[in-house]
Amino acid sequence: MFDETEPWETSVPADLIQAIKYLRKSFDDIQWGCGQTTKVFCYSRLHAEEVDDHSKQHFNYLMYTKARIGPAATARFHDLVKQGTPPAIFKAFFDLYCDGVSVEALRIFQELSEIGRANQRSLGVPFLDWAEAQTRHVVRAHSHLVNIWIRDVCDKQVYDPNDDDDEHWFWRKWQAPKLLLMTPSRGKPYEPAAIWERYDPPTSSRFLNAFARDYVHRIEARVRKASGQAALALAKEPTGPRTDSGASAEPTSSQSTSVTDAPATTPRVTTDPEQSDPQFSHTEDYRSLRFRGEAYTLTTRQAVIVELLHRAYLSGYADVPKAKLLGAVEAETSEVRDSFRGSPLWKTLIRTGSRRGTYRLAVGDGQLE
Repeated sequence: MFDETEPWETSVPADLIQAIKYLRKSFDDIQWGCGQTTKVFCYSRLHAEEVDDHSKQHFNYLMYTKARIGPAATARFHDLVKQGTPPAIFKAFFDLYCDGVSVEALRIFQELSEIGRANQRSLGVPFLDWAEAQTRHVVRAHSHLVNIWIRDVCDKQVYDPNDDDDEHWFWRKWQAPKLLLMTPSRGKPYEPAAIWERYDPPTSSRFLNAFARDYVHRIEARVRKASGQAALALAKEPTGPRTDSGASAEPTSSQSTSVTDAPATTPRVTTDPEQSDPQFSHTEDYRSLRFRGEAYTLTTRQAVIVELLHRAYLSGYADVPKAKLLGAVEAETSEVRDSFRGSPLWKTLIRTGSRRGTYRLAVGDGQLE
């Protein structure tokens, strides 16, 4: 396994360099988009300022991020925002930032696993270990951005011509507000009068580094779990002897077909429940679905609502309150039907629930007409 202080190319065969560059660029894009959007909204909430977003670029990306992280993480985000305290607001957007990047890290790991499995013989190490190490490398390469994100959600740097270039770039004199360490962000008691009191620069630097480590540990924990799940799935495959799941011996010519004869891809490491109705299917992000034999493309808001309703159905509690659906799409003052205006899915796939003010999906026994 390669040393993570070395360039990532060290452990990548030459013919795979371009593919890995593409994946790293994809991670860059998500990291930037998720970081910028959460930063803009977090700053506006902490400082009670309106978001300058006339093009709806940040709003649309916020909806996209919520759709990607799923209803459970989105619900946690809204619960924190509703608390209304600066520490809760900071935690809500910091967690959203981490969750958004985590989803992309898992996707990158999945892609790397499939690349590694297809090229196992040229790697020299088990492909899951290789994929996990490559994902870990790209995550850690971006951890310094967390420090910048935290400073930028708390303050705007004021230009001082007396500061040197090092200060302009790294803002080493920045002092962290005490709200960062108050509950629920961290463990110190919440003291409203002290939220904007400041720590000294050295202490602030230590806190920034602690948050950056937290970001890395969260994402890496999810990747490790995904790697373990993939290894478990591979161990259950009814194939003969193989080396691609972790054995140290080189494959013989008679065994070398174990990679290509196995399923074409590494088992998908997703926690999404299996789809349970033959007349309803969807993509991972719910932006595309099939219903009663017809294909549909959904808007971001529609995808968030359909995912919430579908997961509620799969959990055994199909009815979802209107307030929960509208809160998930930041449209509390509108109606659910407004998000489906002109859509043939309204009153076909999206139906009123058994209780007043609730909605459900028309899937399952007795629901499809």
